[in-house]
Amino acid sequence: MKKLFLLISSLFYTLNTFACWSPTYTQEEHKHYLIPDLFTSSYYSQSLIPTSNNLHYDVDYNIYNHEFDVLANRLSDLGISQSTIELMNSRIVESVSVDRDYINISFKNNYKHSKVKIYDITIYNFYPKKIIDEFRKINQIDLLNYLMYRHIVLFDSKYFAFNDYKDQLSGSFYLSDQVKIKLREVILDELSVAPTDLREGFIMLLIDMNLFSRNHIQIVSDYMLNLNSKKEINVVAYSHFAGSVVKMYAVAPSYAYMDYRNNNELSVYLFSRLFEYPKLFRKAMTEISFVVADKKDFDWNKCFSYCKKQEEKDRISLAQVLLFSGVNISLLDYFKDNTTSDSKLFELALIQYVQRIEYHLFSPLYLKRGFYENYKKTSDAVNKFTLADAIDLQNYIYKIDVNNKVLLHLLRGYLSFMLGDFSKARREYGFSKDYLKNANYLSKKEKDGYAKQLEGLLVLEGYNRDYSINTYKQLNNRLTSFLEKTYESESMDSYFELGMEHAVKRHDFAEAFCFASNKGYHLKNILDIFMDNDDLHEILNKINQKRIPFNHRQPKDLKYVILEQIGTNHFRDNDLTLAKKYFDLLPDHIFDGGTGGRAYYQHRPYSWNYYDFPIDLSKKNSKIVKTDILKRYNKKTALNKIIELESEIKIKENRLSSTFYNDTVSMYFLRNELSNLYFELSCMYSSPFWGYSRFWSSGLNRGIYYLDAPPFNFLETQFIKSKLDSFLHKYGNQYKSIHFLNKAISYEDDQEIQAQLNFKLYSKLKKPFLTSFHDSRYANSRWWKSDLWNMNYAQKIEKSNLKKEEIIIALLIDSLYRNTNYYKEVISECSDFKREKIDKETKGEIEKPEKIEQVGVNYKFVSLFLLIIVLGLFFYIQTLRNPVIYD
Repeated sequence: MKKLFLLISSLFYTLNTFACWSPTYTQEEHKHYLIPDLFTSSYYSQSLIPTSNNLHYDVDYNIYNHEFDVLANRLSDLGISQSTIELMNSRIVESVSVDRDYINISFKNNYKHSKVKIYDITIYNFYPKKIIDEFRKINQIDLLNYLMYRHIVLFDSKYFAFNDYKDQLSGSFYLSDQVKIKLREVILDELSVAPTDLREGFIMLLIDMNLFSRNHIQIVSDYMLNLNSKKEINVVAYSHFAGSVVKMYAVAPSYAYMDYRNNNELSVYLFSRLFEYPKLFRKAMTEISFVVADKKDFDWNKCFSYCKKQEEKDRISLAQVLLFSGVNISLLDYFKDNTTSDSKLFELALIQYVQRIEYHLFSPLYLKRGFYENYKKTSDAVNKFTLADAIDLQNYIYKIDVNNKVLLHLLRGYLSFMLGDFSKARREYGFSKDYLKNANYLSKKEKDGYAKQLEGLLVLEGYNRDYSINTYKQLNNRLTSFLEKTYESESMDSYFELGMEHAVKRHDFAEAFCFASNKGYHLKNILDIFMDNDDLHEILNKINQKRIPFNHRQPKDLKYVILEQIGTNHFRDNDLTLAKKYFDLLPDHIFDGGTGGRAYYQHRPYSWNYYDFPIDLSKKNSKIVKTDILKRYNKKTALNKIIELESEIKIKENRLSSTFYNDTVSMYFLRNELSNLYFELSCMYSSPFWGYSRFWSSGLNRGIYYLDAPPFNFLETQFIKSKLDSFLHKYGNQYKSIHFLNKAISYEDDQEIQAQLNFKLYSKLKKPFLTSFHDSRYANSRWWKSDLWNMNYAQKIEKSNLKKEEIIIALLIDSLYRNTNYYKEVISECSDFKREKIDKETKGEIEKPEKIEQVGVNYKFVSLFLLIIVLGLFFYIQTLRNPVIYD
């Protein structure tokens, strides 16, 4: 049994380690106040400059995903159902073979279709009738016919390789040369009669089919004959074509496309055209990297010779720069020398290099609570290498000249700001604004974008100076206005955090709440730990007056959230009438099970829901709780029940004190009823859910742990501690339960029940804090200890009194209730009450071994207990890995 105990213990610790594999995202780390999307209109990727050379790895965005997306959009526009769209972009073919003159198709097991083998390929023996009818209804049978061949051909491509890894290893997904020859004949026949809008699709299939047979001559030939003259390129076919140029060897001198034979430089030029597609930018650079590495004497001048206009030369120059490990000023200067003064690509490269400096400077400052005073070169939070890069870049940007003076002075100002020279920053921002007035080279949209970016940078600079309370309010209004008129709100996290951070510093938690998000439990900690009822009413007034900013970032039904929190705060303060007032303002369904009750703003389902928490009304400490002594409540019904119980207690206490009911029998029954009522109150307050804010979405035990993370690390440690101590003394302990249990004991006359109630009281006094986070999360915090370890004088007295009461109750139980049945059956099993000395009545006689009470570990029980915990953790982890989102 001991071996089993050790085995299960080991498994428990292993699973507990696994549970840490799903870390909670806490805060925004990428500090960007320069937002290129505000003022650039380039179609190029906004990630031109990598922090290091990461080209030689599998790019997440598969080349086929582009064709995937195009087809999905086309089918969606036609009104095709989502399930059919997903089927058309799924692998349903298991194998393809040739049997004499017929192509033989077999389907995968998960594709439920009546036909398994096909000799005469038609949509009628390939697709179910339901799908055929769906396409016939919109007059798109020809499109379905093309999709059938697409399913046959693409099952052979790397389009599916990531999803069918086992098939890839076995090689079962490759088409044989015999199949490809026959299939090419069939597709060419289809191509000859296909509608114009489907011809390109069939040609793409011909190109794709030859990719893995390495028939690069045929790929180049098919592309040049059929697709080269098209204005808009088919990126999948084009990518195969560009790659085939490297591998194509002419078999005969008369071959029509001799210039495309084994030409790495032409291939790089062709691949650079894919830079126009943002999602494919990294993929294209990866291909270019391989092509350049394939030829030792790669000739960049030859590569430039294929360029017909400056923009094409800029793309080649960009490719040259990106092949190096990272980017420095020398490479940036080389890029500048090879572009024109109005090159959009150079502008983007310059912007993104500034962003790289920005991130490496600001992120550590943000995490270390500093921003304004930490620009000093002596600050530990500033990376010395990044600082040197920033100084080099500042010197470089004051030497160069570009046509876009608005951008040039904006970046000069921002670099000065990052290096702590605020006056120079303001001066450069002023130059940028002046140039903006007459910048005819910018579109209206770009002008508006630059104006917004400059406004944001000026607000940022304003926050980092000493300011009065009036200036603070003006800055908040400017920041709010700036964020409300930017169309790139999803990119503005750093600005939202700027407002939240400075509001938190000012203890203006109502304002901080407006800027906050769900990251790092910011909203939850501000709402429940830092905001008082005055702050909550301020938010409520803004909601009622429709003045709450950024409502798209706020939780759904924010008004209900605030009302419930105000009611919960009153509930914790024992202001039951006020708590009921606010709970009654909430719709009934909020507290129901299922839809509303599972926390209407909850992100994950949990087994312990607040709409249906159980109250155990048993007086015995039994391992098995009967259903008839379990009652279930939500927070509102629990409040109403407590009000009802207190009202009934008041009536019965008045009756008990009246002379009319002073006879012994009546008094006995009244005292018994009062004891039961007080005991039920004690049970109600024993569960933590009566005062739990559902806004935490069951995350309080984790979320409370992040009070030492930004933006709360800007607050004084003692202030945070006082807020948290106050919170935990109102919620998360059994003080109220202990109080009402003492009252129940004072009215109870039956000695057996007195023993039961006193033992319950003793158990609560031993551990007065009920919730798991109270001891483990708060007490083990990295930078302070809980009030149990670091208390003020009043708290020490309170703790001391609890300890004294615990000792008194233990002595009381041991002296008064030793002869009760409950003591013998239940209390005596508790280790604190086990008789470790030989009973005096034995007069020194040694008891028989079988009667000696085992005081050591009960391995059988503990093993069973650990096994239950292990299974519970397993299902909990599975729940976290498969979250359910509730609207």
